[in-house]
Amino acid sequence: MSSRDKWRWVGIIIGFACMVIGALYPVPLDILDRRVTDNTFLAVGAVGMLIVFGAVQLVKAWRGGK
Repeated sequence: MSSRDKWRWVGIIIGFACMVIGALYPVPLDILDRRVTDNTFLAVGAVGMLIVFGAVQLVKAWRGGK
């Protein structure tokens, strides 16, 4: 397993764990004194997984171009 794959799995596991915690323990998310969504952990997990997948794809494209 390559280093990139290991980081991808770490990101997936952390994002999945945040989403599971969010499903079990709802925590309100307040931005600028307004409630945006009912769950901070779901948002953090989803955004984190998107960032991990995006970063992995960018690295793959950058290294593939060399």
